[in-house]
Amino acid sequence: MESALAILEAEGDAPGYTAVLNELANVSTDHTATGVQDFYSQSGAAQSRWAPTVDPAAESAALHAAYEADANDKSRRALARHLIRHDEAAAGRELVADFATDHAADMVLYLEADRALGETARAQEIVAVLRAGTDPYDDAEVWILAGFVCLDADRTDDARLALERALELDPGNQALRLQMRLLG
Repeated sequence: MESALAILEAEGDAPGYTAVLNELANVSTDHTATGVQDFYSQSGAAQSRWAPTVDPAAESAALHAAYEADANDKSRRALARHLIRHDEAAAGRELVADFATDHAADMVLYLEADRALGETARAQEIVAVLRAGTDPYDDAEVWILAGFVCLDADRTDDARLALERALELDPGNQALRLQMRLLG
């Protein structure tokens, strides 16, 4: 547990560190390092929550070649994910933008890019649709990311609505339950 907290502190993730400490003070069960890492991977703002690539340039070249050879959804999403997670979020978002409205997997990547870019318009837009009574995605990952994008922008009410929907879709997600308790 101490090493997990040290990682959070070293990454400069003060909210994550504080949240873990607050949660530990409120429960009697033991939290494993894996549980802390799961929480951090969903709520942390640091890029390090993704596994580092040994050779990003080689991986990029391979993903570009695969996409050029066969521009299917799988190769497009793999390339977009790589770009988003390797400081080319705008280019990654472009690869999924035309598909995000109709496909949850593409919306997840779109929102991940928006989060990396600090943009909130799309997350706020889909939360407004949810607030109006329609869930166009029915996918917990979409709502988790929309919630965290809204949290990053201090739009707590929108974040709470999105995360509540995510919890309805994924009631066993303990990290999400923790986040909801932190929101109050």
